[in-house]
Amino acid sequence: ELPNYRFPSLKSVLLLMWEKARDFLERAFTIIFLASMIIWFLQTFDSRLNVVTDSANSLLAILGHLLAPIFKPLGFADWRISTALVTGITAKEAVVSTLSVLLGTNAAHVSAALGTLFTVRSAVSFLVFTLLYTPCVAAIAAIKQEMHSTLKTIGIVIMQCGVAWITAWLVYIGSGVIFKCKTDETGEGSPQKNHIPFICDLRASAGCERMERTFNMPRLMAQIKGDMIFF
Repeated sequence: ELPNYRFPSLKSVLLLMWEKARDFLERAFTIIFLASMIIWFLQTFDSRLNVVTDSANSLLAILGHLLAPIFKPLGFADWRISTALVTGITAKEAVVSTLSVLLGTNAAHVSAALGTLFTVRSAVSFLVFTLLYTPCVAAIAAIKQEMHSTLKTIGIVIMQCGVAWITAWLVYIGSGVIFKCKTDETGEGSPQKNHIPFICDLRASAGCERMERTFNMPRLMAQIKGDMIFF
């Protein structure tokens, strides 16, 4: 026999909310504070533990140089992008702010400065990766709280980064096929820049005509360029 349903009292609801919020803050704040301290240390000191005036000479920049080759297949191998992705683990908002600092510009002009780091293809790939990889340390703390296992939490973080890398790579390769087909049709652009050695050759005009009709290439190119201007 089921008990009678009762409307919860305001006191019990508030107590339950406070217990859940306090438990999350105690666990999440510890990880957030630790991650922030690590990022601050890496960004402030060099390999000889001297305070740096330029972030390009910091331990964080060295880490960015080490990670840069991992992102080369995605179209962005610049160490500044890798460094921004590392700081983005604390919060995704830190990606743009880190790039603005490393590029020597402010938030108002960072969109123009990003044009020196990205092409249309690599920008789309970068946005996909940033969208899908590990959200932030607060999310990691919540995962650890639910999984009750540090090892499983690390596995989930690695899986998220792996899914982000594979998806961004597929987007980069797919966009390369589209842009290469358009270049072959118009005869414009550099063949070396648009060449993709590990994809079948799509230079047959019939195949390009079919892709042109399917994707409406001029409209698609204009839309992508408009999105990049907004970004």
